[in-house]
Amino acid sequence: MELPSRNKNISLGVSLAYNILNTERNEPASDVGTGWSLFGGGVISRKIIDLYDERNDNTTRNGYSKMNLMISIIIMRGISGKFRFIRDVNANTFSWLIFLPIKIK
Repeated sequence: MELPSRNKNISLGVSLAYNILNTERNEPASDVGTGWSLFGGGVISRKIIDLYDERNDNTTRNGYSKMNLMISIIIMRGISGKFRFIRDVNANTFSWLIFLPIKIK
């Protein structure tokens, strides 16, 4: 749904979208309601897999691994794509892995 303006020649660039995948049992509701996303100017959203990646895990314990990293989606004017952050627990750094080509128009 696009938010209309009083002038039909002007687009506000604000829309509201519903996604059934955002209604999972453990998924918290967004600011605009369960399953709904508000887009305006640009958005970066993420899908939490297992636990939050920014948890303060004890990465020094033997056998530590975090395989279920979140997937992030970026949508802005002229740019869209999927990526995920990869954590190097030895160097305590993050880098990103691009899943889908980020399209720039």
